[in-house]
Amino acid sequence: MAAVNQDVVEKFLDSNPAFAKEYYDSHFRAQVISNMLSTSKNTNVDTTNYHNLSSTEESEMVFDMVRDLQENLQMEKAMFNLMRHLCFVMRADRMSLFMYRQRNGTAELATRIFNVSKDATLEDCLVPPDSEIVYPLDTGIVGHVASVKKMVNVPDVTQVGKPSKKEPLDVTGWTIKNVLSMPIVNKKEEIVGVATFYNRKDGKPFDEMDETLMESLTQFLGWSVLNPDTYEKMNKLENRKDIFQDMVLYHVKCRKDEIQNILNTREVYGKEPDECDEEELEAILAETLIDSEQSEIFEFHFCDFEHSEMDLVKCGISMYYELGVVDKFHIPREALVRFVYSLSKGYRRITYHNWRHGFNVGQTMFTLLMTGDLKRYYTDLEAMAMLTAGLCHDIDHRGTNNLYQMKSGNPLAKLHGSSILERHHLEFGKTLLRDDALNIYQNLNRRQHELVIHLMDIAIIATDLALYFKAMMMTACDLSAIAKPWEIQSKVALSVAAEFWEQGDLERTVLEQQPIPMMDRNKAADLPKLQCGFIDFVCAFVYKEFSRFHVEITPMLERLLNNRKEWNALKEEHEAKLAMLEEAKKAKEEAASANSVAQPGENFQNYYNYSCDPKSKLQPK
Repeated sequence: MAAVNQDVVEKFLDSNPAFAKEYYDSHFRAQVISNMLSTSKNTNVDTTNYHNLSSTEESEMVFDMVRDLQENLQMEKAMFNLMRHLCFVMRADRMSLFMYRQRNGTAELATRIFNVSKDATLEDCLVPPDSEIVYPLDTGIVGHVASVKKMVNVPDVTQVGKPSKKEPLDVTGWTIKNVLSMPIVNKKEEIVGVATFYNRKDGKPFDEMDETLMESLTQFLGWSVLNPDTYEKMNKLENRKDIFQDMVLYHVKCRKDEIQNILNTREVYGKEPDECDEEELEAILAETLIDSEQSEIFEFHFCDFEHSEMDLVKCGISMYYELGVVDKFHIPREALVRFVYSLSKGYRRITYHNWRHGFNVGQTMFTLLMTGDLKRYYTDLEAMAMLTAGLCHDIDHRGTNNLYQMKSGNPLAKLHGSSILERHHLEFGKTLLRDDALNIYQNLNRRQHELVIHLMDIAIIATDLALYFKAMMMTACDLSAIAKPWEIQSKVALSVAAEFWEQGDLERTVLEQQPIPMMDRNKAADLPKLQCGFIDFVCAFVYKEFSRFHVEITPMLERLLNNRKEWNALKEEHEAKLAMLEEAKKAKEEAASANSVAQPGENFQNYYNYSCDPKSKLQPK
């Protein structure tokens, strides 16, 4: 057999290029590409000959990288890494990804990963929902590209557009000189997004080879990385929409038979609500809604105990009318009824954070605006958003707090990094509003819609007590039970305590942890002391500040201070009993066993008797 040396191998490979390529692809190409794309600081990559590769070879190189990235469970990080390397491949200074979506029936592009460069970090480039840059399809280069589904190569941006476009776009003095923008479509030729590269590093315009390479890459993106299923994984908002969809449709959304409890169109007109005009629905509501003065929804001392849950739904609808927003913003009557009705169903039947609490917070917001005369500081649009936020603020509460969600490994804790439940309540409410049949904002223009959603974001997240100083008004509503008359406050306090104790039971049995005193039913006798502390360190500041500037809100502060006296009286009575027990224990040490001396909290807990007689009123002796 003839000896095989380097010359023989080279001649064979030269004569068989197809075999040579196949052998290289299967044995060496992956490692070579991996080395070239390594982010290690010690790697020196010679890129002088890199662009001599054919566009097909460059595309294949990136495809291999994408396959590896697709295995990454964190889709956003994978997409970011892909974009960072695409900047390298295209020799572009920066790149941005705009995703296509439909919102309120309007097609638009929104930034998701923005201003990516080879050395950028995900934290710098990932755009949160409240900071999106949105382009209608008839605006700008990216809007035009998405509209016509064709690539646009702008060789010299400085020669087009307004003079302001030539100015630096950030503090580094960076300017756009040339742009290559390409639509991303899926297999159905539907627009998915737009990928845009800015400024070739060598200062030259993007050329035909760049266009060819980009076309191959974006086609792959549309078919693989950005197909609808994976894009929903990347976009948390869409993911949440999927999570809630079944629940909304089958358990929460007001059904056709249920709406007849308020809009009894079958009985009156012999047809469904959607077959009636607004005047016909208005006539029914005028008869079925409860008179606002009779229900006392304008009063700070409003008591929900006197109303059924359906009454509270009707009162909630009335508050929108009293704000004057139904006609002004053309809220469809059927949508308004369905929305408030669905909110009531969205609250779980738990001890405290139920629909009654949700309504009470909304009613307090309404009363602050109207009776407290705070509405003069807000537009009608803002007032509507704040009322809606109040009604939505605890929807689908589980009766356990944020810390319990984290300790128990609840999926909500994995989905939301902070203010876990508050973000869940917010997304739940926004999910309802995305349904056409429930969307009370459907006739707002885009700017108005963005404002009301933004205000809801701020208000509901603010109910996380860790953030409460940032939005005292919403906090004042969430804590309003503490400022009700004593006969109401005492009952509500027991409901809150009972829900806390239920969580404490779960922590003790499920998590096998000792609950904190506030959650420990074995320390129920400490409730008056805890309430005094809650008033002193959390509530008092809020209502004192409001009353200082608005005399109309003084009744809330006065009732808060009165409740503080009532709780303090119970605390002192309990402490006196403890002192007497301690003296008796010292005087009779031989009778100090548990059988002869009552436990400190036993009599006091029996005094409350909250579980045996729900109709009992908590009052000091």
